[in-house]
Amino acid sequence: MNTPPSSQQKSVAFLIHYPQVVRQIVTPVEVSIPPVANAPATPGIKVNAIWDTGATGSVITTKLATALKLFPVTKANVSTANGTVIQNVYFVSIVLPNGVRFNGVKVTEVKSLNGPFEVLIGMDIISYGDFAISNFGGKTTVSFRVPSIPVVDFVPQSHITPNNPNQSTQQQIGPNIPPKSSPQPPQVLTPHISRRERREMERKHKKK
Repeated sequence: MNTPPSSQQKSVAFLIHYPQVVRQIVTPVEVSIPPVANAPATPGIKVNAIWDTGATGSVITTKLATALKLFPVTKANVSTANGTVIQNVYFVSIVLPNGVRFNGVKVTEVKSLNGPFEVLIGMDIISYGDFAISNFGGKTTVSFRVPSIPVVDFVPQSHITPNNPNQSTQQQIGPNIPPKSSPQPPQVLTPHISRRERREMERKHKKK
């Protein structure tokens, strides 16, 4: 059972800046055995964690589980490229940046993760709070807070231009209602494609 900060407590949060736009959200975490009443605290192990909103549950590697000397509380079926396998499930404590702590997180063991990570943070943790990503200025910024506070809504700022982020936001805009100004054509972002891919696209287009 996850035990994040109570909704009656003051919100806790962290903010991380990356020097460029990143394709993976990776943060340092500390993983340990959950605290037990009348028992000394167990030292944690600091590792990197990747955040995955497409994962329903959090995961740790066999390497980390072995290092922590964890005992499984149950087992779970895990789908892999080679079929379904049965893996151990543990309870751990996970401390995110800035001391944002979750006790009693149920995590599933996997042999390894695709990258230099020992932990995968899934929606079981993310859904307890507010998770926001910005790529303003060509640099990724990630912020997370728990418990959740009133809705994060970017719509009221949708009329602000990237070159003037401090533009007044006094004009009230409802959900999906454009500002009262001249309509602007939608901006189309085209992913970078190679010359070979572009020629192939043009060739297929001429055949039609």
